[in-house]
Amino acid sequence: MKKTLLALSIALISTSNILACESVDQKINEYRVGLASQIDVAKAVDCNLNKELSKKSMCNTKIGLKQDLYDYAKRSYEYGMTTQEELFQAKEELNLVKEICN
Repeated sequence: MKKTLLALSIALISTSNILACESVDQKINEYRVGLASQIDVAKAVDCNLNKELSKKSMCNTKIGLKQDLYDYAKRSYEYGMTTQEELFQAKEELNLVKEICN
């Protein structure tokens, strides 16, 4: 019984850490010293906006972030730095945000 509870606790902690967003402040500080890219900062902002706000709030900001992430994925794909699946996922996320906001 104790082993089952321990395994369940570990699984829940692991899952909550996976779903947690990175700190925007931390990402900005990492960017300042060259440990993160502008895209990393944008992803942290996007995640926190989605986690903290309702689906319809700040639509222009959310669409702009998703557009930037899609444009980055597109450029990366052209240079062979990302997969077609990642490009497709970025496009789908952009379309989903646009659909929710309209």
